[in-house]
Amino acid sequence: MLNEKRIKALIDLIYKERTSDTGGLKAQLAQIIRANPQRVRKIISDNYGQTIPFFVVDILNSLRRAELEIPFKWYFAKHKPDLLLGICLIARFIRTDIKEADISKPLNILKDQMTGELESVYDIFDKASVFEKVLFSDFSFKLESLSSDIKLLCLPDIIKRRRATTFAMAVLYVLLAQDCGMIADIADVDGKPVVRMRDSATFEPVYIDMIAKGRFVGEDDCHIYASSQGFDWDPSSIRPMTNKDVVKRLLANLIYAMPKDDSETQTLLKNFIKL
Repeated sequence: MLNEKRIKALIDLIYKERTSDTGGLKAQLAQIIRANPQRVRKIISDNYGQTIPFFVVDILNSLRRAELEIPFKWYFAKHKPDLLLGICLIARFIRTDIKEADISKPLNILKDQMTGELESVYDIFDKASVFEKVLFSDFSFKLESLSSDIKLLCLPDIIKRRRATTFAMAVLYVLLAQDCGMIADIADVDGKPVVRMRDSATFEPVYIDMIAKGRFVGEDDCHIYASSQGFDWDPSSIRPMTNKDVVKRLLANLIYAMPKDDSETQTLLKNFIKL
């Protein structure tokens, strides 16, 4: 049976001894939480409210992230898992307390804006132009290189702050395009994330360069460019990434962005990629 006073006493002891080696005490607290997570989390919330000690938050986050192993394993075991589901798992890893509405609401708002702009547009090139206008002009999305800001990989934070890595922006493009009835995927072309967007009626492709902030070209332009560089353009050489590939790329990005001295999280992410 859980002893609320004992749990609070243990937390207070770790807090008072924070300048000493409290690894054993923290491991004991983690074991108590792991045995009865919902009940212990309620005890912590009732006793500390908004002033939960940082080390307790850190332990809670670590345990929640570890719990994602099962859904990630299920995701990678599926033949063709849904992309948005994988992106939601990434968001839950970054923000362990995130709710489903925190993810779906901002994406739906952006989707509604895009759908309205696309109502009278039929040509795939015009559609690509609408995407470029809405995201980079109207909403002023900024592309940033990945350093230690993991929120650049978290979908709701990307939409809220209008900042993303080039790869995360490519993911947002694909999600919105698919929601708007187009066929879209991501290809890695010489290390650059390129979105290939096609109209479901004509299947005519347009290639969108994320690094160039949504600049797009068609097959003819690709042939002309390839010819000027002395080689033949072969669209069959463009290998689209599967949804599993996309999610594993984001996990690899997280490994790069997370603190290198956080060996527990680093190991956890590497294990997820191996699933």
